[in-house]
Amino acid sequence: MTLSNIRQSSINAYTPSPSTLSASEHKALGIEYAKQGKLDEAIAEFKEATRVNPDYADAHYNLGVAYAKQDRVDEAIAEFETYLRLWPDAPDRVEVEQEITKLKSRKVC
Repeated sequence: MTLSNIRQSSINAYTPSPSTLSASEHKALGIEYAKQGKLDEAIAEFKEATRVNPDYADAHYNLGVAYAKQDRVDEAIAEFETYLRLWPDAPDRVEVEQEITKLKSRKVC
């Protein structure tokens, strides 16, 4: 075994694989990426959070926000609708419904 192989083995041993992270950890990473303006990376993390836990409403909401920032209107609407379906009593329901309406009006223009 060469020194570079040993070094890579050590790195792999200390680097968590995506499958070892929880949905909330993926969401937290996504939020950090979004704060840095790295929307593609944020979307990847939010999508992974929803893959790990398809019923994680907050991850769907954050995915909708990121899609909206990229003008991916249909995808944003779908994620916001999923968020509201999963959490019908969400405290921000009215605001999310207004955002959906605004996004739908952008499609018409």
